[in-house]
Amino acid sequence: MEEPDFIGSWSMNPSLRPIGYGNFKMYIKERKSIKEGVELIKGTIEDCFGNAVFDGELSPEHIKFTKKYFSESVLNGAAPGKIKYEGKKIGDKYFGEYTVINVTTKGAPLDLDFQPEGMWKSNFVLEQYFDYTMN
Repeated sequence: MEEPDFIGSWSMNPSLRPIGYGNFKMYIKERKSIKEGVELIKGTIEDCFGNAVFDGELSPEHIKFTKKYFSESVLNGAAPGKIKYEGKKIGDKYFGEYTVINVTTKGAPLDLDFQPEGMWKSNFVLEQYFDYTMN
C-alpha cells in the first residue's frame, strides 16, 4: 500500500476529525525542481468526498496548489470547481487558507467563511506523513 507524502485537514472543527471529515492524504507523483529548494509538484489527493488531482509548488517555507475533484467525487458532494490552497510553514506543519470558487456542494464545512460571488474560504493544516508504526 502506497504511503502519502503529506496528511492534513481542511476542516478546523476538531469534533468532525474523528469521523474523518476534512482529513486528506496527499500523494506527490511528479516533482520538478525549478530553483534551489523549490519544486513543482503534481499528484492525487484522497479525502472523505473521494479523489482529486492537484498541481502546485512546494518549498521549505510554503506550499501552493490547486485541487480539482474527479466527477464521481463531485457526485459525492465535492466542490465541482478548482480549489486553491496556499500556506506557510510554521514549525513542522504548513498552515494556510483554501478558497473554493463554487459553493454548490451537498455539504459545506461548518467552519468556513462565506465570501461574495459563490466562494468560500477556510483554513487548512498539512504535515509530512510519517508512519509511527515503522521501526
